[in-house]
Amino acid sequence: MPAPDDKNEDRDVRPRIHEVVAHFGLGLHRFALRPRSVFWMLLLALCFSSASAAGFVYRPLGLKLYQSDEVVRDRVPGGPMKLGGYVHGLSHALREVLSARTAGAGFAGAAVVIVEPGQQARCWLVTSAGLPADLRSALLQALDKVSAPTVQSGPLALAMKFEAWGGAATPGETLPTPAEWLAVLGAPAQSPLADAQLDRLWNAPRAP
Repeated sequence: MPAPDDKNEDRDVRPRIHEVVAHFGLGLHRFALRPRSVFWMLLLALCFSSASAAGFVYRPLGLKLYQSDEVVRDRVPGGPMKLGGYVHGLSHALREVLSARTAGAGFAGAAVVIVEPGQQARCWLVTSAGLPADLRSALLQALDKVSAPTVQSGPLALAMKFEAWGGAATPGETLPTPAEWLAVLGAPAQSPLADAQLDRLWNAPRAP
């Protein structure tokens, strides 16, 4: 049997993605991750269904994965509903903090998360510009308070990209790499990251 044609697979899925995205009033070009299955179409819809209501204060852009689709599916027993609910919670936490403050210089960023079995999560921030220490601390504290989803058989790593206060993200497919991760890995993160690498990153100290 001939190997599946990735391009054909993308063509088969893309019209359905547009239908899902159009239903929620979103632009497909905003998403950093192009899904290749029903799992990812549902996840995008769940995570970003309220993106159009975010205004200029905060706007979610999409997800980046540090592991293969197969690993992510296997490690989230609740499927896209559980993972989508968690990502939506992260997005809401960032929006709440930013909405409560006087807008400063616009910036783009990513909330980077590792979730471990036992509903444990650690969060990092990557931003296009330096943030005041109190704002950075408030954002991280808000992310830390979001209840982590249940994962199984090992860690799960993802990044949720966003823009804030009118800032614009630089187009590209580079995986967000927190400074703390760079110190451990010695180079920007590349997918897929092995469980051993994620364990090292989990144990690395987080900058204040």
